Parts: sequence; structure tokens; C-alpha cells
Amino acid sequence: FQDDTICDYLYHCNAQSPSAEIAFVNMQIPYGWAKNPMVPRMTQLRQDVPITFIYGTDSFTFRMDKKAGEQTKMLRKDSYVDITYIRESGHHVYADLPDVFNKKVVSICKKVDQALQTKPIATVAMETSM
Repeated sequence: FQDDTICDYLYHCNAQSPSAEIAFVNMQIPYGWAKNPMVPRMTQLRQDVPITFIYGTDSFTFRMDKKAGEQTKMLRKDSYVDITYIRESGHHVYADLPDVFNKKVVSICKKVDQALQTKPIATVAMETSM
């Protein structure tokens, strides 16, 4: 699209308090889940691969979504796993608060770049900002 159709759509999907979304999610249990969830496979990644989860606290799936980050942090105790919560943002953080989202992504990239410059990739360890 050459106009703001997508941004407008995402805004209107997230501007209201959730209602039908919560009902839909509850009706889908256990049918609405990924066929091959990523969380159990997180241990297959190399330990030196840093992972950051970014969640909007006003997302209609926040209670469920954040569990993936928490579980990954438990599964990858010897790896860098960061969980970031962005207040006043819905599920589509990049659309709700693009400036905040972009700043966070740039900050994450700089942190990883700095760690890689000071240590070989196999021994990169960074602090979490939880």
C-alpha cells in the first residue's frame, strides 16, 4: 500500500481493550498453538546466540506470550536471554510505539556489538535488563 492502510489497521486492532481476542484464545486452548513451538527447540541454539524478547504489556496475549520468554530464560541458564516489557503497547509493539521499539532494538544491537568486540563469540555474556 502507498498509504497508511496497514498502520491504521494495526492501530485499530490494538487501540481498544481486548474482548473477543481473549474469548477466542480461551476457546482455542489447546487447538490454537503452533504445531512445532519454538520454546522446546531453544536449547538447540548455540549458547552464544543472544536472545531478547520484547513484549507489549497491553497485548491481549501478554499473559501467555511472556511465558515463552520466561521458559527460554530457564532453559538457557548459561546463555544471554533478556525479556523487555514495553508499557502502554499492545501486541504489535513496532506499530503501537515505533520510536520506543526502534530505540530498544538499536540498544540491543549495540549491546551485542559491544560484547562481540570485547570477547570472542563463544564466550559472549551480557547482563540482563529484567
